[in-house]
Amino acid sequence: MGQLGRVVELDQGHLPGLQALFERSASFIQQLHGEGPRRDEAERWLLEPPPGKAPEDRRAFGLVDDEERLIGAVDVVRDHPAPGEFWLGTMVIEPTIRGIGLGAWFHGQVLAWIRGQGARGVQLCVQRQNVGAVRFWLREGYQETGTQQVLAGKAPQEVLTMRLEL
Repeated sequence: MGQLGRVVELDQGHLPGLQALFERSASFIQQLHGEGPRRDEAERWLLEPPPGKAPEDRRAFGLVDDEERLIGAVDVVRDHPAPGEFWLGTMVIEPTIRGIGLGAWFHGQVLAWIRGQGARGVQLCVQRQNVGAVRFWLREGYQETGTQQVLAGKAPQEVLTMRLEL
């Protein structure tokens, strides 16, 4: 618990709040997927297991404010892409309150959990054109490890792969 919010593990009871967060973050979702949030965006994000992994290998965390409104979310995959490595998936922060240190605080809380799981490193990818996100992850200590081409909807985009040594 902190002044910036409280971290919770997300479950099906959080689907309405998660869907609302994705809808408030429509421009971010558009950038990621090449289209705005679908009506079942939260359900698909929360309940679909990562490719090649068991459902229990993935955890999703939310950040709630003092009114219990979901203002952030992130998913984490254990032992991906290799044993001892954790993959930090999509991290969404309420657009109207970005820039106040909330993302760094939330990331720090999730990182403490990851360290407690015995991880050696954390990896992620970020779209190269999302300059603010690239700067954020560099400030958090991640280092660029390469690039990949991915599809965002029908449009190819370049993503940076990054890693944080623990």
